[in-house]
Amino acid sequence: MIINPMQEIEELAAEIAGAGRASFRTLFENGESYYYCTLFTTGEGHAPNISAWSWEALEREAGRQGEESGTPGSTIAELIKWSYADLPYCCFRDEDFAKVKLP
Repeated sequence: MIINPMQEIEELAAEIAGAGRASFRTLFENGESYYYCTLFTTGEGHAPNISAWSWEALEREAGRQGEESGTPGSTIAELIKWSYADLPYCCFRDEDFAKVKLP
């Protein structure tokens, strides 16, 4: 069976878009106010995933890290505000991307 490479790419893109849509929909059900949402992958070429920050999560995480480090929460918030990896919603619903992962 001959498969058109473009067809494979389009099918993969559709699967990634569907997984991202499902993950974000589920995440947004918690009612928080999101200011940063991203679909990302690593330089190593791992399967994509989502990451997001809400104002509420930033406040919680900055407070937690501030308590642990003795640094003011406002300083921590400025340092982590745009980080895709330092937040509690990094790789949220990773299982949604199972079909685009290598076996």
